Amino acid sequence: MERENMKLTSEMFEPAKINMDESEKINRKSLTFWQDAWIRLKKNRGAIGGLFVIIFIIFMSLVGPYFNEHGIDDQNIYRKNLPPKVPVLETIVPWLGFTGNNIKGEDEYARKYYKNLETAKEYREIRRIPEGETDQTLQDIQEFNPNTDYFWFGTDDLGRDVFTRVWYGTRISLYIAFLVAFIDLIIGVVYGGVSAYYGGRIDNVMQRIVEILIGIPNLILIIFFILVLDPGILSITLAMVITGWVGMSRIVRGQLLKLKEQEFVLASRTLGASDSRLIFKHLIPNTLGPIIITVMFTVPGAIFFEAFLSFIGLGLQPPIASLGVIVNDGFKWMTTYPHTAFVGSAVISALMISFNIFGDGLRDALDPKMRT
Repeated sequence: MERENMKLTSEMFEPAKINMDESEKINRKSLTFWQDAWIRLKKNRGAIGGLFVIIFIIFMSLVGPYFNEHGIDDQNIYRKNLPPKVPVLETIVPWLGFTGNNIKGEDEYARKYYKNLETAKEYREIRRIPEGETDQTLQDIQEFNPNTDYFWFGTDDLGRDVFTRVWYGTRISLYIAFLVAFIDLIIGVVYGGVSAYYGGRIDNVMQRIVEILIGIPNLILIIFFILVLDPGILSITLAMVITGWVGMSRIVRGQLLKLKEQEFVLASRTLGASDSRLIFKHLIPNTLGPIIITVMFTVPGAIFFEAFLSFIGLGLQPPIASLGVIVNDGFKWMTTYPHTAFVGSAVISALMISFNIFGDGLRDALDPKMRT
């Protein structure tokens, strides 16, 4: 009651001090579009995890083949189909390595080693090779020593180190995938940008060409292209690029059709900007988000296609190693020596999953509508 009966007097009020400089002051640090996208991407743990896996696999593909002295195509039939053997871990986790101490039959490394010593003696006697002299077969027999030779992923049916071949094959597969994605990016952006910007009859003609390419079964076209050319990195790349750029061009065209009638384009055209400058300096930069996302999904698709073609025998041919070639070689021994195919399949799966998860996170980070 006392508060309701209290009278308001002028002494109870004082004028507010208005500072125009303070009203215009920005209290928070301004962020660019890419800084804001990176902050939101970092909050997506799945995308960051996928990014780290991709970086790790790329790093291993570059330096992994040089972690040991075994070459990519060093064959030794006397050490074929050996199980994995990892230093240090061989004494801690039995199935990650064989110690070489048991020579009674439980240790495959030791069993083959002592058998090779006997085989070398018999071979020298049969071929009458004097002491101090050797040939390639005898050298292969004597080279294998379980106490010094470590094969982290085991060996294949020709005695080659699977660890070295997997990471070298990953390098080849990634090279093909990134090359395909880059060529798709260049052709798709130019084709889609020109088609959308000029429109009219030019757009109609260019889009009819795209529809013809889409109507042709992609797999049949790629197989036909590879059969015409000799199997190799160049032929596989060209085969995947011949229709791979179509998706990129349609995405760029759709984005540019929305942007080309906006005010900033009209202002640039009024100031005398050329067509090429409008396309590549104003329109294309505003579509970088969808372009980057499309590239992120193009890379795993190219990796899978290369592995598939190599697996069915239409891709790269030995002695060139790729993930598809390694899986194809290991598939022949899947029932008896599954480790030869498991490692290559695991790397392909990790790449596919990581690129897709990272691409999803990148899509959410670059989409302004996804801001919370």
